[in-house]
Amino acid sequence: MKENIVNDMWYKEVSEDQWLFSEERAREEGTEAAEFLITRPGMTVFDCPCGDARVSYYLAKKGAKVTGVDLNPHFVEKARERFGKAGLEGSFRIGDIRDISYPGGCDLYFSWFNSFGYFTDEENRKVMKKISDCIKPGGRLVMENPIPAQVISILNKKYEENHADTERSYDSEYKRMNIHYPNQNVTVSIRIYDRNEYIEMFEASGLKLIGSYSEHFTPYDENKMRMILIAEKESASGSFS
Repeated sequence: MKENIVNDMWYKEVSEDQWLFSEERAREEGTEAAEFLITRPGMTVFDCPCGDARVSYYLAKKGAKVTGVDLNPHFVEKARERFGKAGLEGSFRIGDIRDISYPGGCDLYFSWFNSFGYFTDEENRKVMKKISDCIKPGGRLVMENPIPAQVISILNKKYEENHADTERSYDSEYKRMNIHYPNQNVTVSIRIYDRNEYIEMFEASGLKLIGSYSEHFTPYDENKMRMILIAEKESASGSFS
């Protein structure tokens, strides 16, 4: 797959359960994230793409005011239902991450579980700038994504023979994981960035890395599966706290 070929409509073709992990995992990770990230009631959180808000729901339970955006109308509907049934404060709308805005800036931009990297490198950099623009000075971004070496290792071991429903591969030239669904004849391509590449994008967008962790907010380890990066938006004076 060439790096400049991206199927913007993949989410309409692929089963929704491919993009939402279990409610049990959402409860575990959401609770951990809330304890670690929500430091005071009333913090404004922008969750994009939010899915059905099964993770940011736990941030709201800790007192955060959550705004969510997702391309999938059904996810947005389910997010509204989830928050409504619990009596939690939340606002959800349909939208494209490439066109997002958050007037006044949020305290925390929440990007969880493979929510970044679906476009070309150039577009992804523009998305990172959009994300930064949504964060108020002194506010923070948290991104949870796979560690590239582990993605490659798993693909090589687990998918030596393609599954009946998916064909997965790693393009080392463009550093992309490609997931092909033969039944729908659609391919999802995700750019897998490493920690240093994220740091470069952060800095180019007025953000500074202030924390690196592995899953469950444990100390960062390249041998683990996931990384959680926290970056801070520079203040109006151009400095960081």
